[in-house]
Amino acid sequence: MIDLNIIAEGESYNELKDSIIIFICKFDPFKKGLPKYTFENICLEDNSITLNDGTTKVFFNTKAYGKENKEKLKSLLGYIESNKLSNDSFVKKIDSKINEIKSDEERRDEYMKLRLIEMDRYMDGKEEGRAEGRKEGRKEGRKEGKAETINGTIKLMRDMKCDKNTIIENLIKYYNITREEAEGYIDNENG
Repeated sequence: MIDLNIIAEGESYNELKDSIIIFICKFDPFKKGLPKYTFENICLEDNSITLNDGTTKVFFNTKAYGKENKEKLKSLLGYIESNKLSNDSFVKKIDSKINEIKSDEERRDEYMKLRLIEMDRYMDGKEEGRAEGRKEGRKEGRKEGKAETINGTIKLMRDMKCDKNTIIENLIKYYNITREEAEGYIDNENG
């Protein structure tokens, strides 16, 4: 799909420009402790033969940002991993833009909706992945999963500097729970 968007209809594949696909992961995708993994297509039967198709895939592992040698990249990965602000001007620009978005009520609502959808999908997958058990156990698993999702939402909204009432209103709206239930989740999260 990337290649189709780069060249116009009827143009030769020789006209393709190089493309780099970048993944930024807050986990180690290959479990080797590297801050960066770079892949190009090679022949499995003879790894001295490369495809030379101009495609490179780069996976960044924010967990290993401390091992990165390039200071600018180290600063960026450190910021993504732990919100650790450095003196790097690019990281400062990103932080400034994020704070601007967080303070914009409309954008914050959009971001919140996206995060809720993301968290719901995560929890759905987590529920599907739970081992089959007794019916009572499955009910407990769903209840536990809902609590985890709601607690994640509370943490996210606290990170976004939302006040308690805004958090309560969003919990009621998105999780169809009562005000008392929402307050209970907040009290348990604090305790």
